[in-house]
Amino acid sequence: MSAGPLIGGEFEPGDDAPRAVSKNYFYEVCPESERTTIYTHEVNNETIRFSNDIGAAYMFDRWVEKLNSVESRCVQTTLESYGLFEMW
Repeated sequence: MSAGPLIGGEFEPGDDAPRAVSKNYFYEVCPESERTTIYTHEVNNETIRFSNDIGAAYMFDRWVEKLNSVESRCVQTTLESYGLFEMW
């Protein structure tokens, strides 16, 4: 079942972090034993991230492939991870 920001609901007051769902909701529905952590450098390494020849569509396709390979419904990245896409 989906709820909260994932389907258009609001984040909790004062929570301005860009997430698919609020942290509290995630922790409520995803016990630690069910969480899968993806490290962004495993999907888009520095060669891919900083290449002038590789576009967002390629990076997006790599993320779709990675997410489709994960059986868990509870996926997170680490705070230390860089963004999924470079704005430069």
